This record gives sequence, structure tokens and C-alpha cells, in this order.
Amino acid sequence: MVASTIFEDDQILVQSAPAAEGVRSPVAVLSYSPMNHDFAAKGIPARAALQSLNFDVFGIIAKKNNWYPQSSVEAAAVALRPLLGEYSQKIAYGSSMGAYGAIKYSALMGCDHVLALAPQYSIDPADVPWDTRFRQHFRSELNTGMGIATGDVSGRVIVVTDPMLRVDLRHFEVIAQCSQADLIPAYFCDHYVVNPIASRLILAALFKAVLDGNIDQAREVYRKARKSSAYYRGSLMHALAVRRMKQGRLDSAVAACTASIESMPKQAEFLLTKSRVHVLRKERDAAIAAATSAVQLDPTREWYQRVLREAEAS
Repeated sequence: MVASTIFEDDQILVQSAPAAEGVRSPVAVLSYSPMNHDFAAKGIPARAALQSLNFDVFGIIAKKNNWYPQSSVEAAAVALRPLLGEYSQKIAYGSSMGAYGAIKYSALMGCDHVLALAPQYSIDPADVPWDTRFRQHFRSELNTGMGIATGDVSGRVIVVTDPMLRVDLRHFEVIAQCSQADLIPAYFCDHYVVNPIASRLILAALFKAVLDGNIDQAREVYRKARKSSAYYRGSLMHALAVRRMKQGRLDSAVAACTASIESMPKQAEFLLTKSRVHVLRKERDAAIAAATSAVQLDPTREWYQRVLREAEAS
């Protein structure tokens, strides 16, 4: 079925995508878009997987990397809540920026469950001076006071994050102080914990476990998906490459970088590490080539550009 727009302003777009025409599912999923989401190409995040479970889907799409300004979401909720009231179960879902939105507005939307992949508690420098990754997207006129508070949260919150990525774990720890949140560990996945569950079947199995309230099953679904994913294998090789680089074992570092990129050719962080190893090996052309490939994947990332400049200056 074609999705229909139920709210739109300068910041967000909200669409409804029922699983089947004329038949209302007992379950609604509010799917929040992540950073840099290409809505024209990808549509509502996870729509196909969710509809395969006969869930009705409401896409809450950020038109830019704006972290879901409260004024826009509250306006959207006026149109959404009468529709959501007809469902017996409501799940909020999102990754990174979308995960923030899923948790932050779970009470506003009356959610029973939240599945949040690598969420932020806030990107306001006043709230999280220890995380600068998304600071360029903070706008005081839109995001001041954006931190997740106890009153913002409803339902059972399940967070998937990599405990080895200290900054993401810290966000989880702060969120857990505001709500009862369960952790699904995503070791060696860095911030990209969504990658192992890109398969429609895996994501559907994870949602079923969440809806059943079975955290042990949800952890097992994710663990098996992580272990079998190309991203996980690439991440292991990338971790080895970083270790070897720090040890000065540059031949081994290059080999590990190459193996990581073979698993995930479009993972920019793997390419940037390879560039830095080539700089240390005084292989300027190879360093520039690797960094250029990363920049081409996302020209908006300033630190990708910085690594390229470092390669060019080497």
C-alpha cells in the first residue's frame, strides 16, 4: 500500500503505512529515521520487515539531522494520538538519532515498548560535554533542553549498544537513570549496531521477541545475527588493525585493514584507519586513496575530510 502523509512541517514528515488495506493490525510501530536518511530512496525505515509481521507502521521522518525538535513532534502528536489510540500495542523504533526520538517521545505517543539502537541521551553540549560527535547538528533554537527525562519515557525500553564504545555506553547509562532500560550488548559493532540486523527476517524476529517481552530471546536473536554478519567480521579485523597500528606493527595493520574492508567495502571508518596506517608507512598515494574513498561515502563528515587532509599533507 502507498503510505499517506498525516503531518508535515519544516522539520519532520509523518506517514502512515498500514500492513493491509482495510484491516487494522493490533500493533503499531512508530519508526523514526536515523541521521542522513534518504527518504526518497529508502522510505520509512524497516517498513517491509515490520509489515511482514502484519504491523501497521507510522514513519516519523526527520527532514534533516535535527534530533526531532520537541515543538514539531508535539504538533505531530496531535494528529497521531487519535490514530494510535486504536492499537492495543505500540512500539517505538529507531537507530542513533532515531533511537533518541523513539525514547524521548515514547510517553507522548503512549508506547508500550521501545527498541532503540545506539541512542543518545542528548546532543546538547550542556548535557553531554563528553560527546562531541554530533555537536555540529545542535541548534539552540531547536534543541535546548532536549535531554531525556523520566517523564518522557513509557513502556519497556530495550537498548542495543556496544559496551566497548565508551561514549555510547555512557549515553545508555544516563538513559537508564531515567527509565528502566534493558541492554542488548553489541560487542565490536561500534556505533553501527543496526548493521547486523539489516535482514528483514532477523529484524522481524527481533521485533517479535520485543513484543513478547522476552529480553533473553531478543538478546539471542541479536547475538546470532551479530556473530554471522559480515560487519561483525569486518569489525573484528578493524579492531585488530587499530591494535597493530598502536603497536607499530604496520604490515600486520595493513593486512587487517584490508580484511576488514573486504568484509564491508563501504564502511568509512575502516577506510580511514587504512589511510592512517599508510601515512605511518609513508605511503602517501595509498593514504590519499583510502581517505578519498571514505569521503566519497559521506562528504558531510568533517573528520573524514580531516583524515584526507592529513594524508595529503604527509
